Amino acid sequence: MNADHPRAGALLRACLLGTSTLLFAASSFANSTSGAWARLNSLPFYPVHSHTLPTGKVLIWTGDGGINGDDSRQLDPLTQSLSMVPKAGYDLFCSGHSFLPDGSLLVAGGHIESNEGFAKASTYDGVTNTWRAVPDMNAGRWYPTVTTLPNGDALTLSGDISPTI
Repeated sequence: MNADHPRAGALLRACLLGTSTLLFAASSFANSTSGAWARLNSLPFYPVHSHTLPTGKVLIWTGDGGINGDDSRQLDPLTQSLSMVPKAGYDLFCSGHSFLPDGSLLVAGGHIESNEGFAKASTYDGVTNTWRAVPDMNAGRWYPTVTTLPNGDALTLSGDISPTI
């Protein structure tokens, strides 16, 4: 995100913790040299995965593997509001992620049970608030690493491999 973007100052000071509380710099939302931390409203779940989208909002989802693992939300750091995100169709917990050149987020793998992941992959578009299934990987992966390469392709490696799924 460009440092001159109106949300940049707020996003640089926003911090999702491993709890259901979001702490946020309560100064003006323009870049500044001073500010204060304040507690905001509690979130509906513990956000294990979080991604600052090109829109300035933050995509979050839980780590409740199998319970609410397909429950994503968009958090707007400026208004502190949460909005619903459509379901991806599978448990996103324990997946790997990387942004693609078009600004969409590639999510690969997911949670079936401990050490066993999905072969599924999807992209999330924060502008249109939509998930799109992409071709499955060659094997299920639990906690893979996804890296976007200079040519725009994404490389998914490692994680626990589930060869039968």
